Formats: sequence, structure tokens, C-alpha cells
Amino acid sequence: MSGSSWIIRRIAGSLIMLAAMMPFGQAMAACSLADAAGQWQAYSFGVQQGTQPYWVRCMLTIKPNGVIDYDSSTCTSSTGATTKTFGVLRLIGTQLCIFDGYIYLDGIRNNVSRATMNASKDHVDGVGMFPGGLFFFNLTKPMMSMATPGGGSGGTPSGGSGGFVCAGKRTCSQMSSCAEARFYAAQCGLADLDADRNGVPCESICR
Repeated sequence: MSGSSWIIRRIAGSLIMLAAMMPFGQAMAACSLADAAGQWQAYSFGVQQGTQPYWVRCMLTIKPNGVIDYDSSTCTSSTGATTKTFGVLRLIGTQLCIFDGYIYLDGIRNNVSRATMNASKDHVDGVGMFPGGLFFFNLTKPMMSMATPGGGSGGTPSGGSGGFVCAGKRTCSQMSSCAEARFYAAQCGLADLDADRNGVPCESICR
């Protein structure tokens, strides 16, 4: 075993041991697998032997049985490439709301070693490993505010969302406006809405 490989394995082992001892995200007292169901925004930072660190941003739809739905889950890498993804979360500790499982990115299985949900059931922190490397990630439930800009009050929610939420739309034909298309492209992991990568999504409506 090479020195660098040994170091990576030791770091990974140490981080997982640390994760096992500390409650990520102010863990709740108890939960069920169904608490993980719904849409999540995911951010992951990975380190692999012989390569530069990288990040991945995903929009995941998790079913009540823990399956990450392939048809409605996508990930965008730091290079801008967007791919569909799938995997499984398993509840392994109901009293501390601890999960493990796996997710496939670009055909590579990433094993979730430990993930813990917080008390309000809207945030998950975790750590995992893949061949030759390790990654850290968090999942956050999208802001469930108003579905259309301004709503009845005429205001705009904070955070620059314009009142839009990531609600499962996937194509330009489903967008109600250019503003919504820009929101989905920037915030919901749908970089493919900008097919020619010129910075303008859904050019049929963003003219």
C-alpha cells in the first residue's frame, strides 16, 4: 500500500470514528425512514487520491422507502456537468435518527457511512467514502414558501428566490416565466435548461 493511500485510509477512518461519536446537525430523539422522504438540496465536498478536491450540487427526490428516485434526481459537478443519480438511504438508528446507504455519481458508488438528521427534520449532515477517497455532504429541504413570485402580499421572499421553490419541474415547457427558468437553472440543479451553456436558460421564453 502506498504512503498516500495509507494516509487517505487513516484520515477516512478517523473521520468516520469522529462522526460516530458526535451528533451531526443536533440529532433528534427519534425518527422514521419516512422523515427523509421529499425533495432535498444536497452539497458534497470530496477528496480523492491524486486529484484536486471537488464539489457536487444535487437535487434529490427521496421516496418514503429511502430510494433516491432516478427520474427526478440530478447532480451538477464543479465542472458544470449534470447527470441523473440514484441510490438508497437506510435508517440504522431510530433513536438518534442515523442513516447509511449509497448514491451513484457518474457510475461510481459513493457509500454513505453515517448521516444524521436534525430535530426539525429539514437538515442532514454526513460523511462517506468512495474508491480512493472520502466526501462530506449535507442535505437541506428547499424553502417551502410561495410557489409564485410575490404571492398575495406583493413582496419577494428573502434569499433571492423570487418566491419560487424547487417543486419537481424538469423542462423549459414547464416553466411559467424566464425568472422561474433562471431560478431552476441556478438553484435546483437543472443546468441542462441552458442547453448551449451561454448563460441564458430556456431561450424560447428568455429572449
